[in-house]
Amino acid sequence: MEFKVARNKGVLVLSAFAGVVAVIFVGLMLLSNGSGKIVSASTDGYVYRYQSADSDYGRVLFGKGSSTLPSFKIDDGDVSLSMTYKPQSPNDNYRVERSDDKKTITFLNVDENTNLIYAVSGRNVIKEDIELIQIPTETLTYYYNFEVALKGLTYDIDSAGYVIPTFYDASNNTYAIPELIMTDENGTTSNLVNMVIQRADENDDNKLVATVAPNMQWLTSADRAYPVRIDPSVVKGNAPISSWRMDEGYGATVNDQTDNLNHLTVTNATWQMNGSTSGAEVGKVSVKFDGSGDYLSRTYDADFDFGTASFSVSMWVRIPTNAAGTDVILSRYGGAGFKIYSTDGVVCFGIDDDSTWDPDDTACSTAALNDASWHHVEAVKSSTDSITLYVDAIPVEINATTGADSSLSGTTPTLYLGIDSDGSSNSFEGYIDSVAIFDYARDATQVKADMFVNPQVAQVLGARTVDVATQGLVGYWKLDETSENGCSGGEDSCNSVGDYSHGTFNGNPTIDSTGKYGAGVNFDGTGDYIDLGDIDL
Repeated sequence: MEFKVARNKGVLVLSAFAGVVAVIFVGLMLLSNGSGKIVSASTDGYVYRYQSADSDYGRVLFGKGSSTLPSFKIDDGDVSLSMTYKPQSPNDNYRVERSDDKKTITFLNVDENTNLIYAVSGRNVIKEDIELIQIPTETLTYYYNFEVALKGLTYDIDSAGYVIPTFYDASNNTYAIPELIMTDENGTTSNLVNMVIQRADENDDNKLVATVAPNMQWLTSADRAYPVRIDPSVVKGNAPISSWRMDEGYGATVNDQTDNLNHLTVTNATWQMNGSTSGAEVGKVSVKFDGSGDYLSRTYDADFDFGTASFSVSMWVRIPTNAAGTDVILSRYGGAGFKIYSTDGVVCFGIDDDSTWDPDDTACSTAALNDASWHHVEAVKSSTDSITLYVDAIPVEINATTGADSSLSGTTPTLYLGIDSDGSSNSFEGYIDSVAIFDYARDATQVKADMFVNPQVAQVLGARTVDVATQGLVGYWKLDETSENGCSGGEDSCNSVGDYSHGTFNGNPTIDSTGKYGAGVNFDGTGDYIDLGDIDL
């Protein structure tokens, strides 16, 4: 079941299959700029249409598709996204209810103990949630598969061969799936939810399957209050004006992935191949700064002249434990401007609208980040109203009484990473990766997406690294073996995670090289089975 796929094109289509029915909420959210309500339409069974004149994603259709299953489609012209829920035991007679404010549609009893809810939240969010109402009565592993098909979108894969959950349209706008969170009725949350995205058809790069598996121990805990909600969200955001993934690994240029082509010039800084000595990995490659004149730079470009308007800067940083004094991580200042800097490991976002740098306004982390771990840092300026610093998707400080209300464009300043605005002082010691600048204020949901969907081989939460391919699973038998007796103890089907045993063939099952994903196992219906041993869940 290994999945490898090249960067390709595609509309994002998601279909959900309930492996085992559980009492949870699986949500899909689209973030956009539209406003409006869900209204009725009369095509293809029960269909509800949401559309707004200023919406940037076109129309959204909710209802029964030709298969009589709940469906969700976002139509953005050359790009679209659709989702059809396919439960294990479909109920063709489910009921559809619409809230009085026309912002929520509920499909009741689409599966055992299961409701499907679509909602429009404000002007920017559309969610789909699967609600399961009571505690699981059987001790089984619960999972949901989302069948994904793409049109007008591209994606990348990580080093393990899994799809990185950020999809790009031709203009570099993104559809992203942030970290999954479970929440019970009492508000208790957990991120013990595994999600992997693989190709559904090895002959079609445009069809994918996303598998979501919540942690059963958490679900069945005596402390759980139901319903429980799991929220895999799809977040749409406008493209950055510059994005530097820093994946080159060689040379004197860091390429801007956007059409603005604001490439950075490397001075003294070195490429770092991330591995066992580099802390929690963010991507395959990052840039290392030794604190002695290393930096990246972009000479004056009007793309970064934000004046008094909003903007956001997203990046990953890793600060060593010996960090002391002031190190500038990013600067664009010349008569006015902004900086992101570290003082004894405390990271700050500062803005100043005059010719002497003494920041008029700052937003700083509450704790030092010099722990040699990767942290996601995002600085957001909302017009002349506020500045906010996020660390690992948490807003650590919001400064809502800004004094720097004049233009921050300055006088033809250079953009620097790793050194101060004079190009010589306050050199940064540490690592930087995946930097993006937006010409608008990212909101909390988008910042969360920025953190959890960057090209990384693992989710990074401070010093904690989580393997997204196995998180939440206690057993995983891929059935990808090419021959019998290939497991560590001579068994036939190897367990990839946890402490449970490998599987042993009984009867006469045979390995089939043409499985759904990779290889598979063929059972002839006359006593063939795989014995997984005595499993205590």
